[in-house]
Parts: sequence; structure tokens; C-alpha cells
Amino acid sequence: QGQEKVWENLRGEALRRIQTSLTFSAIARAENVAVSADEFQAEVLNLVKERGMDEKQALRQLSNNPEAAQALADEILSQKIVAM
Repeated sequence: QGQEKVWENLRGEALRRIQTSLTFSAIARAENVAVSADEFQAEVLNLVKERGMDEKQALRQLSNNPEAAQALADEILSQKIVAM
């Protein structure tokens, strides 16, 4: 029963994340909200400062990992929508 409850909780959390993502996507389209290159660059600089990383290295890592770059852009977009 314990493992079944864990899976049930994980499924519920996944469903909530999907619903939130779809809702945010719909809001972004309806309100014409997007992440600009300047906003993306500013967030990268924030992360670089917070984590003590090299900016060029961070940008290189993001360019080599499109999924990470998309996740960062999605996070920025989510923040913009919540702030509306």
C-alpha cells in the first residue's frame, strides 16, 4: 500500500504540473506574453552571480543543452505570468 500511495501522489503532482503548464501557455498566447532575449540574458546573469559561475561557460552550457535553456525560458515566462 505504501508504494501505491507514493505513485498516486506522484501522478497527482504530475497532473497538477501539466495543468499549470497548459494554463500558463494559454495565458501567454492570449496575452501575447513572451520571453525576450534581454530577459533571458538577464536571468542567466542572475544565475551566474548567485552560483559564482563564469558567464561564458554558463551560456555555452545552455547552448549545448536546449532542454535546460527551454526550462529557464519557461521559468521566466511563468514568473512574468504570475506577476501579471
